[in-house]
Amino acid sequence: MVPLIQAWKEEPLHGAGVVSAVITIILVALLMPKGQRRLIRGPILALVLHFLFLGFHVLLPPEESDIPFKFISLFFLLCVLARGLFLLAVNSVIARHFFQPWPKILLDLIQAIVFAIVLIATLSAAGVESTSLVTGSALVTAAIGLSLRDSLGNLVAGLAIQAERPFEVGDWIQFDQRPDNIGKVLEINWRATKVLTLDRIVVVVPNSQLAQAPIRNFDQPEKVSRRSVFFVAPYDVPTRRVQQIVLDAIRDAWGVLRQPPASVVTNDFNERGVEYWLRYFISDLERRDLIDGGVRDRIWYALHRHGITIPGPIRQVHLQHINRETEAQEEEKLYFERRRALGYVDFLADLPDDALDQLAAAAQRRFYASGEIIIREGEGGNDLFILHSGEVSVSVLDENGQQVELGRLGEHDFFGEMSLMTGAKRSATVTATKDCEVFVIDKFALAPLLESLPHLAEHISETLADRLRDRQKKIEAQQRIAPPSIPDRRYLLQRIKDFFAINQET
Repeated sequence: MVPLIQAWKEEPLHGAGVVSAVITIILVALLMPKGQRRLIRGPILALVLHFLFLGFHVLLPPEESDIPFKFISLFFLLCVLARGLFLLAVNSVIARHFFQPWPKILLDLIQAIVFAIVLIATLSAAGVESTSLVTGSALVTAAIGLSLRDSLGNLVAGLAIQAERPFEVGDWIQFDQRPDNIGKVLEINWRATKVLTLDRIVVVVPNSQLAQAPIRNFDQPEKVSRRSVFFVAPYDVPTRRVQQIVLDAIRDAWGVLRQPPASVVTNDFNERGVEYWLRYFISDLERRDLIDGGVRDRIWYALHRHGITIPGPIRQVHLQHINRETEAQEEEKLYFERRRALGYVDFLADLPDDALDQLAAAAQRRFYASGEIIIREGEGGNDLFILHSGEVSVSVLDENGQQVELGRLGEHDFFGEMSLMTGAKRSATVTATKDCEVFVIDKFALAPLLESLPHLAEHISETLADRLRDRQKKIEAQQRIAPPSIPDRRYLLQRIKDFFAINQET
């Protein structure tokens, strides 16, 4: 310690420099954010190296240590000051006076220039002419420049990317024409940009390549991007009908945004049929494949429900050998399924067999995907739905416009009876929670039975009144919805007669 103090007395610049370095390190430790205080390790290490080489200079004989260790220790001392002041400037001046942080590449470049100045100052103190080094090594500099041409190009491109900010860390980008090369930006460094694709593969793209490529940024200016699905429908189905069916089907699809709204256009006429182009918007690009798949599922279910088959290529030949006996067995099986389902509808239980047979023949079979809304509160309709398989949720809107679930229905349950019998608007929203198969009875299938069976309307009105009272109890249990008034049996009977135009006395 005594020789070190003697050395500082002989060269006051060293002593003042050490004091300044220690003060700088203390200020950095106090003013730096907690998450960045680890950066103080560099200045501390440089200060330790200063003491180490200064000790070599003092303890070794003068002829062995006079020049190298003395100026090496000076270099590390200047590095402590340069690095410490740089950290203070970045975290105080720049952070306070600029809304956005400076690019990391730019800060690294400034730091490198500062260290280069420190090196030149140390060489000048040692008596080395820096200009002679530059002029005398022109050939070496040219050779190094040629060998580092690609690296320098990536560096300049990286600086340009950081300055222009076409994308930032965390953005989803596409950096060439291949759809596989879409990923999330993980890091932008001196040489390249790291992108994580949906396949969980990290792709390292040189900055010079990115600077020349047309980059598609899916997160700027907003995290909304459009997706496209193409599908084909037969020529004999009106195009406007297909478009409306599909738009209704995806309105509540998972991941599809309501705004901007989805749209469908007639895109082409080809050998398979009419090609449609469905456009919709999503905000979760990472799950785009799942969202696209769910939309295609909705399209299939919706078209199948309406009896529309997606046509295959014209060259496709289907050879199917079904004899009349097999076909009759399939029809008979479907008929008995419908007939059995009607037996679970309480207000139809007392119908004669021939009447039930007539209803079973008129029933339609429909499919709904999980998450689809089957009926919506407030909308019109005159269909009764009988669940053959699956599960649905029954909900109503409360005073704040929020959906409140009243319960769930499963296999053999039914809903929509009030709209079927009176034409009233739907009093609840029914949503499929699983893939569902339902049988549907409409007004036109039931009307002939009410005409031929005068007392059926009275029996149905009594059953409906009982079901309405049960529904009111469920609503009262929620305590969030004002229970509706319950019409009596006579009022329901009159509504049924008016809706079906029944004139005879009961």
